[in-house]
Amino acid sequence: MAVPAASRQRIAEALSRFQIPFPLTVETLHQAIKEQRERPLILHQEPFPTRNQPCGLWWPDSEGNDHVWINPQAVGVQGVQSLAHELGHMLLEHPPLKVSPATAPEPEPEEEPTFKWLTPDFLDGSFLGVRNRSRDARRDPTYLLHEDEAETFGAMLRRQALKQSRDRHNDPLLDRLHASL
Repeated sequence: MAVPAASRQRIAEALSRFQIPFPLTVETLHQAIKEQRERPLILHQEPFPTRNQPCGLWWPDSEGNDHVWINPQAVGVQGVQSLAHELGHMLLEHPPLKVSPATAPEPEPEEEPTFKWLTPDFLDGSFLGVRNRSRDARRDPTYLLHEDEAETFGAMLRRQALKQSRDRHNDPLLDRLHASL
């Protein structure tokens, strides 16, 4: 995950404009994103409807909402990293997942589909067409750069949150205890 210096600068600038919550959890990060972004954010954490299980996805809908899906098995640091990664895509202005509500399968009459905005091809496992990280797919350099930037953003956000949490107290005993752990 080596991103170019220009990317690191863009990531640092985007991160400097985002106020990181304390403590940093999926819930507090979700709330901070909702408060700091102009678009509503709907967080999904239910099981994904295919056998392929991504870590997270971000897609806007035609009603002006952003949606982020986080794998429900991603808890703790992994869940925070997944949500921070998707936030990185948003703040770095990467193109979002393209959705096609018109081609989505019709829901069962009594059931509201959770993933109504995702295309049938996507739900069949074609994550972004060939633009994915599987060993069998072609490698799209722009897509890989965006993924690396978003992953770096998530890691830097978590690192900054850790630094801020260490700086929250001025107690030498707590500092020594924290350092020993």
